[in-house]
Amino acid sequence: MNRAIRKTVFVFSGLLNMNLGQHLLIDEKILDFIVDTAEVTKKDVVLEIGAGPGNLTEKLAEKARKVIAIELDEKFNTFLDQMPKNVEIIYGDALKILKQKKIQYTQVVANIPYQIAEPLLELFIFTDVDIIWTVSQDFVEKMQQNPIYSSFFTFDILKSVQKEAFDPPPRIQSVVVKITKRRADDGDSNAFVCRKLYLQEDKKLKNGLRDLLIDLYREGKKKLSKKQAVEIIGKIKLSSGLLEKPIARLKMEEYTMITSKIKRQINI
Repeated sequence: MNRAIRKTVFVFSGLLNMNLGQHLLIDEKILDFIVDTAEVTKKDVVLEIGAGPGNLTEKLAEKARKVIAIELDEKFNTFLDQMPKNVEIIYGDALKILKQKKIQYTQVVANIPYQIAEPLLELFIFTDVDIIWTVSQDFVEKMQQNPIYSSFFTFDILKSVQKEAFDPPPRIQSVVVKITKRRADDGDSNAFVCRKLYLQEDKKLKNGLRDLLIDLYREGKKKLSKKQAVEIIGKIKLSSGLLEKPIARLKMEEYTMITSKIKRQINI
């Protein structure tokens, strides 16, 4: 089936599932821009999430050594089964698959379902690959203001995408964004504090703060004992309820408040 038919057959047949956020990216110039921006080469194994009928998949396959495409809706198998031999199709929920299955890849390039953007991004916190996504502009702006995600990633909007580039058009503005992992030694004390807390989410805040302060002093080539760290925590004046709270349950505003108080107390 040719590409032009593939673009619209699901729309006209009424088979697109709006509950899955299925808006097919059909603009050839935008598709080419995404692939060119990602600078995909024959050394790359590209992970694509939300392959749909394969409009982006096919273009990635022309450049990459391999494309691993995840798609939830098996109604697209008519098209995906016709992809080149260097494309591996995995049907299922991307969030579950990426948690359960170890997949090796060098890049992530996708027009993702917008409703899973944030939980999906969380799965890439522990990877070092670059990500090129088509997502909502609101999502990018939200992540840029989020103390956790902005401490792990930078978000660079590369291009606005008109609603008419999709079929059917979404109601919200879309963008192509490059998401890059931040270096741990980038000198940003706010980011350092948020990262260190988040990575100890199995601990209570009081214990996480103690270890955070020791690491923070170590970064400055200084020594801090556990007793001294506890004394600093006392001076920060956080409530006992907050100190006993599991880090995994901290709210975004609590991350921001804690970071601010630590900076004021130890002048970082």
